[in-house]
Amino acid sequence: MHLRTLRALGVTLAGHFIGVEDGRVLFSADLRETVAWGDERYAQIMELVRKTAREKGLTMPAIPSPAPFDDRAPEALDLAGFGAIIFAGGFRPDYRQWVRIPEAFDELGFPLHREGASLAAPGLYFVGVHFLRKRKSSLLFGVGEDAAIVARSIGERQPAPRR
Repeated sequence: MHLRTLRALGVTLAGHFIGVEDGRVLFSADLRETVAWGDERYAQIMELVRKTAREKGLTMPAIPSPAPFDDRAPEALDLAGFGAIIFAGGFRPDYRQWVRIPEAFDELGFPLHREGASLAAPGLYFVGVHFLRKRKSSLLFGVGEDAAIVARSIGERQPAPRR
C-alpha cells in the first residue's frame, strides 16, 4: 500500500521513530521528505517507462502524477493505553551508518558493486540491496539468487582448505 492510500483510509502517519520520553513516543518531522523521496523515485521510473515506450513506438497509457500529499504528522503521541499496528515501508537504507567506507556508496547512499562485490573495498559484499541484480533482489523470494552468487564469489576468494 502507498502512504497516500493509508492516509486516505484514515491511518495516522508519522515520521521515523526517534524514541520514547516521559511516556510519549517521539517521531521525526521527516514525513514530507520521505514521501518526496518516493515521489522522486517514482518519477524516475516513469520517465524510463515513457522513454522505452517512445523508443519502441508504443502508446503510453495515461498515468496520472501522484496527488498532493497531506504531510501533517504528529511529532509525539501519549503512550497511555496505547495500542498500535506498525507499518514500516518506503524506508531509505542507510548503509553508511553500518559500513564506514564512504567511497563504497554512490551519492544516494547505495553500494557501488559488481554482482554484490564492493568496487571500493575488497572483501566487502552486499545482498538484499534494492536492485542489486534484479528488481526482486531486496525481497525474500529474490535475495536467495543473489546470495548464492555472492557466496560463490566469496568461496572463490578463499584458499583451498588444508588436508
